[in-house]
Amino acid sequence: MFLEGVCKTLTEALNNEKQNVPGHVPHPPFQCVFSDSDEPQANAMLMDGVSVVWITKGMLGLAWTACDLLSKSEHVVQLFNYAPTNQIHAALFQTQLSFILCHEYAHHVHGHLTHASFGLEAGDIQTQVFEVDADYYAIYYVLAFLIKGMGRAGAVEHLNCATANSDAQDEALISSFVLATGGVLYAAPPVPLDTARIFQQRYPPLAARMNWIMQSAMDWCEQNKPHLKEWMTLDKWRQLMLFATIAVSELNGGVHWGNQVSFLTSEQGAEYVRSLTARFMEYRRPLYS
Repeated sequence: MFLEGVCKTLTEALNNEKQNVPGHVPHPPFQCVFSDSDEPQANAMLMDGVSVVWITKGMLGLAWTACDLLSKSEHVVQLFNYAPTNQIHAALFQTQLSFILCHEYAHHVHGHLTHASFGLEAGDIQTQVFEVDADYYAIYYVLAFLIKGMGRAGAVEHLNCATANSDAQDEALISSFVLATGGVLYAAPPVPLDTARIFQQRYPPLAARMNWIMQSAMDWCEQNKPHLKEWMTLDKWRQLMLFATIAVSELNGGVHWGNQVSFLTSEQGAEYVRSLTARFMEYRRPLYS
């Protein structure tokens, strides 16, 4: 019942978006469809003239379990003023599901489905650009819903900060966002990092994705909640990510992001980041102009 309610609210919000949004391509109505597959996957596709986000039971289970582990973390419980674990779980899961849905929704409204490599296991640099773009666009929806929209009242209640001042509530909400998105990415089954074929992979390395997600979040904060961009220092982000990784590490078999970070900070990795960032900025310029 909780899952159905969250999906209904999010789907209605997306289908009621204003029309003629810059950068959006014409698209049919939006619908969320669930699959019984145990593989943790979410995909964007067209089915019978409907823009579908297809989410597997395995993905929902992964997100649900990640939130369960996060909500029982001593660090997380303390961060949210000892809110009941079921309330923390509800707040984090709604953010995780919002991110998953909005990421796939972005693939529809930005026309990514027409690219030859989209939906295939292997990819190319343009496919990775689409994934960065979908993350970037999703974060704007997620944070608008969580911090300025319909999700705020319920989230501050769940995170035990309803009586706090507005700035303190904002800080709790952005912290919950980092834990939720960082937790679900870290919990995901690891994809072997093939540095020799880095541009032929379907997705950027997860550590790189999380970095771009935080850049997007800070861009949103700069435009909507400037004090949050100052408050969310690099040390705070790293601490929150540490809380998330400790809590959910058992879900990915104990595989950490150390090799990804080593690659991304190497000369080859830095060139990869520069190339993909430049291609992404070139791609998104006409979308938001």
